[in-house]
Amino acid sequence: MQLNRLFALAGVAATAAARVLPANVSTSDGIVHTAGYFDPNKLASDGLWDKHQKKGDHYQCLFAADDEAAGRLVEDTRTPPSAQSVWKGNMYAEREIWNWHQNYFDEDNCNAEDLHLKDAFEAIGLSTECLEEDGHNQGWSLGHYDEFREDPDAGPYGGMLDIIKQTYQVGPKTYKSTGGYYSFVVNQHDGLIAALDISSPRNAVKTHWKSIDGTASPEDLPELQYGSDLMWGKWVEGNLNVKNLQWYVAHNVINDETSQIVPRALRNKLVPKLSVWPGTLFDKKEDPVEFQALIGSPIGGTIAIMLSQHKAELGNKEIYEVNVVTDEWSQKPNRKTEMHMFFHIRDVPKDEGDDKPVENGAE
Repeated sequence: MQLNRLFALAGVAATAAARVLPANVSTSDGIVHTAGYFDPNKLASDGLWDKHQKKGDHYQCLFAADDEAAGRLVEDTRTPPSAQSVWKGNMYAEREIWNWHQNYFDEDNCNAEDLHLKDAFEAIGLSTECLEEDGHNQGWSLGHYDEFREDPDAGPYGGMLDIIKQTYQVGPKTYKSTGGYYSFVVNQHDGLIAALDISSPRNAVKTHWKSIDGTASPEDLPELQYGSDLMWGKWVEGNLNVKNLQWYVAHNVINDETSQIVPRALRNKLVPKLSVWPGTLFDKKEDPVEFQALIGSPIGGTIAIMLSQHKAELGNKEIYEVNVVTDEWSQKPNRKTEMHMFFHIRDVPKDEGDDKPVENGAE
């Protein structure tokens, strides 16, 4: 059954990551990277900090719970309750139904040196090269539009049909393309998903649907729309070791709320600025409050939800460390400081797991 309402956590909102975990969709990754570069003096307000710290606390409860208990936490209505996503497998057919196209991906963007993260990747044993260069990194760009769909009125030189004019049919209903896109790298061998550039359909319509006020009702959006679902499909595609997910990297984070949460977390540790790898480490036990705020941020929520929705395939996984770093390239004169986040994933320790139903610890 398709469950399209949202559960748990007060303050449910339509903004990125303000929605926490229904049984069938991932809601934390409707983020769009348009806010600006890292500013160490732009601190989260008490309200923003508390909101995301509570989300992080909630995610930790979901990590430790078995699927049925996690389903109760998110008030799932299935019998028995479950947090499991309805989107499973490589979702090739589902992507086609919901108008997701495999678009051009610049292979330079799966090379760690071009991402300015070679030192970090080498330090933690991740491949730094693309598959085409005998490495293990494979880049993907999925767009909610067809970049090869030509405008018949474009003239002799051609051109892509305007996104809002690109329609598709699901059942009796005609939908418009939104222009949403997810650009990311998957390394199944070493256990990595790296998000490079993200704009959810919900956010993309603000740009591509300006002629109709730049807004969309939930019914106008594709059912398959969240990055954690689409990235999951590429993680499992042809993967003989699905449980090997160890790292989620968010490259060049400029999401507005996350860019306020990180400076406050750094300030709490008396760290004045970003530094290159290993940067600043936030540990779930040593820095519990800051850690919760980071995994509860819009950026952290993407991977937190993915782990919580795929216990059947992954087992009980948790984020247990977050490294916040910059890179040497962006520290050079006249360059903006780039922020990158490394979320380290492991099996939930046996003494922390709980097979029994648990109470919702988040308001």
